[in-house]
Amino acid sequence: MGDQIVNIAEIAKERTTDPKAQFNSEKVEQAVREMNHISLEMMSHALSMMKEQDYQDYDALEQQDEHVDALFYTMQKQLSTEMKQDPLRIDSLAPFFLVARYQERIADHVVNIVRKLKESQEEGVVYGLDSD
Repeated sequence: MGDQIVNIAEIAKERTTDPKAQFNSEKVEQAVREMNHISLEMMSHALSMMKEQDYQDYDALEQQDEHVDALFYTMQKQLSTEMKQDPLRIDSLAPFFLVARYQERIADHVVNIVRKLKESQEEGVVYGLDSD
């Protein structure tokens, strides 16, 4: 997840400094913001679950992941359509696809980590965050 977060930061930095990297689609930008918000919320929730060693909210985490997946697929279609309509914009649109993919993978990783911790706990092996 760390590499994906760094990649997102690098793309964001480039986007703010390179006028050619601008993208004027409120729909896509809003989806990126929403994916970011949800994945950050998921990470925070996962850390709380690990600290408390209480994974009862796992299903809610999975639902959030499904929402991020849906946003990703919607963005993917939108970007693909725009790239086909104007191939000269592929270079400026590709970073948005990458950011969306990284956000989708972050959400997947959060769910996978919590799933493994939940399964381990059900098997009698307890992992979590120490409060010390």
